[in-house]
Amino acid sequence: MGLKHLICTVLLVAPVLSAQAEVYRYVDKQGNHVFTDKPADGAEKVQTGPVMTVPFPKTGGASTAGGPAAAQQKPVARTYTVTLLSPPAETTYRRGDADIPVAATVSPSLAAGEQLEILLDGKPWEGSVIPLDDSLDRGSHTLQARVVDEKGTVLATSATVTIHVQQHTAPKAKPKS
Repeated sequence: MGLKHLICTVLLVAPVLSAQAEVYRYVDKQGNHVFTDKPADGAEKVQTGPVMTVPFPKTGGASTAGGPAAAQQKPVARTYTVTLLSPPAETTYRRGDADIPVAATVSPSLAAGEQLEILLDGKPWEGSVIPLDDSLDRGSHTLQARVVDEKGTVLATSATVTIHVQQHTAPKAKPKS
């Protein structure tokens, strides 16, 4: 092997070796666990395994239905976690109070064509607040968030949250003496 060939080999292998950087872990002043590639006071080195690599699929050429190339083109099913953040479960509201904000999170981010829906009593609800006016009957109501695709197929749902709406009562009149 000539010197020129040896230098080329080292130049090609060096980036791969540097990709296996050391990882350190420590707890900061706020109690958070921090992972970094820079050593810090009190940090311990984390043992890591080899870096997993995945080859790029071959491109070009038409595939026949059912062949290996067609299998690679199928969309990967994603598993979502949906959480209804607001309103809190078993909260009681009174008509005439401030509107009820509705908030939910989805992890991982939604793919193209998918959307987050909020259900109020099992029916899709438009908007991010529920007004506490005469449009919402007093009594118990359920809220749920779900992820649906462009065909309306439900991909994931949150836990159901129950809220309660009460009617304001008028103060009783003092009896006349």
